[in-house]
Amino acid sequence: MSGIFNTLKSVASSVSLRSLVNLSRRGSLQPSDDNDACTFPSSIDFTDACAACDNPCPEHAAYSARTESQLDKTSTLAGSIKPYTHHLILCTGNAAFSWASHIDADSKLAAKIDDVASSLKGTVRTARSGANTPVGRVVVTACDRPRSNPAVHFDAHGDEVEAVDILVFPDHVMITDVTIENAEQVLTHWFQHNTLPPAPTGASFAPRLVPVEHKHHVLICAHKKRDSRCGESGPILIREFHRVIDRDFPDLHDQVAVYGTSHIGGHKFAGTLIMYPSGDWYGRVHTCDVTTLVKEQVRGGRTVKKLWRGRGLPLGKSGAEEGGKSGAAAPTNA
Repeated sequence: MSGIFNTLKSVASSVSLRSLVNLSRRGSLQPSDDNDACTFPSSIDFTDACAACDNPCPEHAAYSARTESQLDKTSTLAGSIKPYTHHLILCTGNAAFSWASHIDADSKLAAKIDDVASSLKGTVRTARSGANTPVGRVVVTACDRPRSNPAVHFDAHGDEVEAVDILVFPDHVMITDVTIENAEQVLTHWFQHNTLPPAPTGASFAPRLVPVEHKHHVLICAHKKRDSRCGESGPILIREFHRVIDRDFPDLHDQVAVYGTSHIGGHKFAGTLIMYPSGDWYGRVHTCDVTTLVKEQVRGGRTVKKLWRGRGLPLGKSGAEEGGKSGAAAPTNA
């Protein structure tokens, strides 16, 4: 069995997941009428340098007329997501344009992780503060972040072992080398005890907790074969985030990770993205909005109301509060 990874010898022998999670499954992110998802945080920033501008300019790359004509520009954004308590992000290393539209049938590992995530709801968890908290909805997506260890592992029969790294929010940790064989034990143990289970005796490799090097993560839907609107807007926004940070916010260069992600729902609101550690979701994002999002959400911790779809994680919770590792600045009055 070849597994869901291929050795990319032409690209530094990087190992990538061939398939992404099909979010039409139980773990998908879908619209909801839940009030928590449409309640604005206590402090909202209303500034937008391009809000009054209807004319495209050379500085800001525009979406095609075809894409613009297919976007929903009138429906209410706030409340267009369903709340959840945790987000598992599979780090694949694959380029977004290569992702299949419905890929769970091709990815046994992704399907397994999605099934495990669904089973975690209701798990009683001991937080670092000592308080027991129930796990709610756990969602699964994938991103193009490379694995931390690109080495290929083989079993006793010489078959490639399927493995993936998983970013866990709001915990702000990464678990490496999760496989079909260990996914249930590893994820269940983590959600129950905030630790990984002991490695089996004689195991050639085992899951590890590794530091997450970035304080902020921007996950932009770029799932081209799932929907052409995000397939066009996603790569444009990824480039613009990198350009704006490099040019205008060089001090944030090593603090912000920008990744393309698989289907997160709401393609009609393209461009769509999620920003951690706050868990704020945004839609109808254009390149002229990127500077505002970096300035206000990343640097200032203030939510940009006109683009806000909701906050998936419980309001006020972040990786900084749970783990004391990192996070956006506390919201202040704009």
